[in-house]
Amino acid sequence: MCGIFGIISKQQFKQDEFTRLGELNKERGNLGFGGYMANISDTAVSEKIFRFPHPFQATLLPPEPVNVALGHIRAPTAARSDSIAELHPFAVDDLLLAHNGLLLNYWDFPQWQLNTAVTVDSQIILGGIHHYLQNSADIIAAIAKTVTHLEGQQACWLWSKRSQMLYLWRVMSPIYIQQTMQTFRFSSTKSDDINQLLAEGTIYQFDLHGMTLSPRGNFEFYSPYRV
Repeated sequence: MCGIFGIISKQQFKQDEFTRLGELNKERGNLGFGGYMANISDTAVSEKIFRFPHPFQATLLPPEPVNVALGHIRAPTAARSDSIAELHPFAVDDLLLAHNGLLLNYWDFPQWQLNTAVTVDSQIILGGIHHYLQNSADIIAAIAKTVTHLEGQQACWLWSKRSQMLYLWRVMSPIYIQQTMQTFRFSSTKSDDINQLLAEGTIYQFDLHGMTLSPRGNFEFYSPYRV
């Protein structure tokens, strides 16, 4: 069991805002952590991707104020926790992805592996999305076509550095959100303020510049808990 979490804000925030979410999700597994932090304005982007093969530690986070911070805490289900190559987020072209859950049929899609030297199921999700994008699908269609094929649990964030859009979707694994006029937060672990559960089978897009969360597409999925 892993955890995903993040903050996007109109204004810069300090590291302690992001640290609170990291600490909140440590109960879901804490053998490695990674993420993406950026300060994005109309004229410039300063960004950093980080991956650490040991428990969450706030002092290792970039100290500069940012307005985008996306994270992942890892409890590996099959692979090693001490290999940087197996830590989230996974990256290809301008896309970054982090995943919480366990895919049951990822070996059915070896053509979607990003790195054949590692066996992490999560890389298959981004590999599939990249495959469909290379074949002229738009990003919503690429996500939907990929995840429709995959069985098991998934809660994902996908960041497009080119469009500066965040995409969220889930099957069984939770994603809770909180949105105000200034700030958007999400987390695998529910808290008093981050407590709105996103719907399963829906792809959401969050627009940094408009500070809006919109459902943009749906996909077929199986869940034994589905009503």
